[in-house]
Amino acid sequence: IQAFAFVLVGNWIMGIKGMLLPYWIILFSTAVFSIVVGLNISDSLKSVVSIYVLIPLLLVPQILLGGAMVKFDKMNKRTTSQEYVPVIGDLMASRWSYEALSVYQFMYNEYEKHFYEIEMKESQASFIVNYLIPELQQKLMANKDRITNSGSVKDYSTDIHILRNEVTAIARYDDKVPLFEDIDNLTPDMFNSITASRLEIYLKKLHGYYLNAMDAAINERDRKTKELSKRTGSKGKVILLRQNYHNDKLAELVLNKRDFDKIIQFKDRLLQKAEPAFHIPESRFGRAHFFAPYKRLGGYIISTYWFNLIILWIFNILFYLSLQFGVIKKGIDIFSNIGFKNTKSG
Repeated sequence: IQAFAFVLVGNWIMGIKGMLLPYWIILFSTAVFSIVVGLNISDSLKSVVSIYVLIPLLLVPQILLGGAMVKFDKMNKRTTSQEYVPVIGDLMASRWSYEALSVYQFMYNEYEKHFYEIEMKESQASFIVNYLIPELQQKLMANKDRITNSGSVKDYSTDIHILRNEVTAIARYDDKVPLFEDIDNLTPDMFNSITASRLEIYLKKLHGYYLNAMDAAINERDRKTKELSKRTGSKGKVILLRQNYHNDKLAELVLNKRDFDKIIQFKDRLLQKAEPAFHIPESRFGRAHFFAPYKRLGGYIISTYWFNLIILWIFNILFYLSLQFGVIKKGIDIFSNIGFKNTKSG
């Protein structure tokens, strides 16, 4: 009850409306994690001084690697990934909590929940029209010129692999888009001027298709606004609804509006950096970019809020079992004995 009261007061002070229960569930789960970790520490270490020294070593990574202070894709290249949250970030409970709360509040607040699916369609189509297809067309024309001038593109095989991977990915995740008919020739060894010309036509058709999809989403959003205006009584009440529930700073954060890199090349793929809260990750193993709205697990698409909550409770169960069986304590004893034997033999 006390924890619930804290969340109630905190949300009231910060002006967060309609998020009491979702916030409490995540914060309660995170609090359980901190408790079981603390119990493991007190059970495993004999010295109070050792506990005091260890606490900052546990807290600082949770703060720095939770995603709020340091952007994962701006970290050291050896520890990060441009495609997904790095493993070191996935090990932080704060990362799962922070992402769950941010994404849930953005997607399911009383205003955005009426428009989110529509805006996601618009965002996905807009990205393909404004960033992905122009980038593919640029790479295609560059390699088409190389064929004309030198007769080979083997030295630029990465570009060909990117073209193949991206057109395949578009067709894979959009049932209405047919796969490029000459896909088998879209390799460094088989690529020629005929394939290049066919791909050029294919990309132009894709551009037109997604331009229409973007216009359709905009029109659908306008219809939804009119519908919501009739339901609430006036357009002014819709504006008031937005003012009360939509958080501009949060939207700026989860849509990555301050980052000028909207698309980047990573290995043999072009990765979307624009509006991550509208972009569904491709990995079927739960890996995802930060602020992804959903996670894929096998053939299932799971809401980030519930997926992250499950991960938090997996952490809680693992540390609870560790406490019950004294795993950390036994591990410390083993390393202590090894160190003692090495010192004695030396």
